[in-house]
Amino acid sequence: RDDMSVLQASGGLGFSSIEPLLDKPDVTLRELMLDEDFLQECKSNNKRLLDFVTKPENLDTVVSQVTDVVIPPEAAGPAPPETAASGSTADAAAPATPTTGATTNVTTTNVATTTANAASPAAADTPASRVMSALLSCELLCCDCPVVTAALYRQQTLLEKLFRFVTQEEPPAPIVTCYCAKILHAVFPKKIADTVSFLKKTPNAVPCLVRRLELPGVEDLLMRLVSCEELPEGRGILSWLCAMNTLPELVNKLGSGSTDEMKEAAAHALYELVSFARTSAAADALIAALQNDNFASLLIHTLFGSDSASGDAGNDVTLTHGLSPATSLVRSEANAAYEATKGQDELPSFVREVLRCLPAIKARLISTEKVRDGSWLSATPAQAVL
Repeated sequence: RDDMSVLQASGGLGFSSIEPLLDKPDVTLRELMLDEDFLQECKSNNKRLLDFVTKPENLDTVVSQVTDVVIPPEAAGPAPPETAASGSTADAAAPATPTTGATTNVTTTNVATTTANAASPAAADTPASRVMSALLSCELLCCDCPVVTAALYRQQTLLEKLFRFVTQEEPPAPIVTCYCAKILHAVFPKKIADTVSFLKKTPNAVPCLVRRLELPGVEDLLMRLVSCEELPEGRGILSWLCAMNTLPELVNKLGSGSTDEMKEAAAHALYELVSFARTSAAADALIAALQNDNFASLLIHTLFGSDSASGDAGNDVTLTHGLSPATSLVRSEANAAYEATKGQDELPSFVREVLRCLPAIKARLISTEKVRDGSWLSATPAQAVL
């Protein structure tokens, strides 16, 4: 190839070390991925490189390096830089676990500094090399490269493999959870129609997501799907999520059978959904679901019903976390309704349910030391109701 083609393939920045590798008849995917120019060349849409990477067998290897990575706890490898994600449930102790925020990225320079040891033949199957392979594969699948994303969606089995971290019975390893969640968080909005089609064909997709909500990145993934409603090609995804009983599933996770971590994650997800309904112009389906009488009754019963008043410490955790979305819901409904309504029957469903259960709510609050002072009611429309 002439010098001009090499410059074009490398973004015009100079000679690329990928080109001589691609000229080798027996070049392997591992050789290419460990080259310091690999990620940058993929992002620069090097056609020869992308043609090689997106071969079905090679793309399957890329995905498998993420989904099948097994790392001993004592051999945790290099972790990419972290940025704050919208969810607060990330496990900080997990090895090499990136958040799924859209701005999280690993530069080519950062990756190059961590591949030196993994590049040697002796390190072909060490914990460090497996972590590095998973990291590079994750960054490849997350990068802004339409060719890779399109190839991933052409092989539905690969999407199923990535989504398996929420559908399988056994909880996955933290590193697998974080990388898979990050990849799906990145690719789902790029192919919204195909994503919805894939999720609809996946049995129990929404219950499985909710079941793993306390794992790092899963709440972010759920909210990423919700936010797609604001894009023209994403209209209808909220209606589908509501039809799949996402809200009741989340409320049920506040119940006594859940861990404290799950209760916190479910409460935060509910709070984020209420906030989205209050601020987004594309949330009609979600607003309707939040105003449903059955949902209001379920949430109030979960927080203040007879089961929650048993005095168990776990029920106090339910109330402590659950008050946040409940208060936000009262605030949003009350602000929208008080000027336009006159009688109690005309109030929004959740406010009516609060009024109906007022004696039980007061008794539950008094019996719970953590919220005995009633401070959760201050400066909210609920104070006027109560």
